[in-house]
Amino acid sequence: YSLVISDHGASWPGVGGDEGSDYDGLSLDELKRGIGDGIAAAGVTKLDLLGFDACLMATYEVASTMAPLADRMIASQELEPGHGWDYAAFLAAADHADVDTLGKAIIDGYQAQAAVEETDSSITLALIDLTRMGEVDAALAGLSAALTDRAESIAPAVGRTLAQTLGFGRSADPEQDLNKLWWDLVEKYQLI
Repeated sequence: YSLVISDHGASWPGVGGDEGSDYDGLSLDELKRGIGDGIAAAGVTKLDLLGFDACLMATYEVASTMAPLADRMIASQELEPGHGWDYAAFLAAADHADVDTLGKAIIDGYQAQAAVEETDSSITLALIDLTRMGEVDAALAGLSAALTDRAESIAPAVGRTLAQTLGFGRSADPEQDLNKLWWDLVEKYQLI
C-alpha cells in the first residue's frame, strides 16, 4: 500500500497550504493523525510507502513523525521543480510487489523527467527506510543530552559549522528563508 501527497511542502511545519482557507496547511501531527486514522479504517497496519511530491519534506522531523505509519518514505530535501514527479514511472514497478523497486522507479522517473525539463541540476529525492528511525531517534536524543549541558561553551562551534553546512530551501530574501530561525539565533547569540 502506498500514499503520495502532492502539494507545497515546508518540512517540519507540514504540507499543503490550502489556498481556499487562508493557506492553512496540515501540520505533521495532523498528517500523522489523518493518515493513521485512514489506514486503521482501511484495516491496514502500515503503508509500504509514503511519498511526498512536495518541497523540503525529506527531513528528520518528517521521517521521525511518519515512521509509525510506513516502512519507507520518499521525499525531497530540496525545493522541487514545478513539474514534480513523473507518475508514469509508477507503471515501471507495477509488476513488482517490492517497495524498494517502486521507490527506485519513482526516483529514476523523476530524474529522467527533470533531465528533459532541464531542471535536473538541483533536484533531490531520497528513499528513506522508516523502520530504522527508532535508532536515529535514540542516537539524536543521546547527542542532544550530551550537548545540552555544554550548550554555552559549544555554541560558537555550532554556529560556525552551521554557516559552512549545505542547506536546502535557502532564499536570498531572509524573510522567505526556511533557515531564518537558525540565522536569527546565530545573530542573537553571536555564534559566528
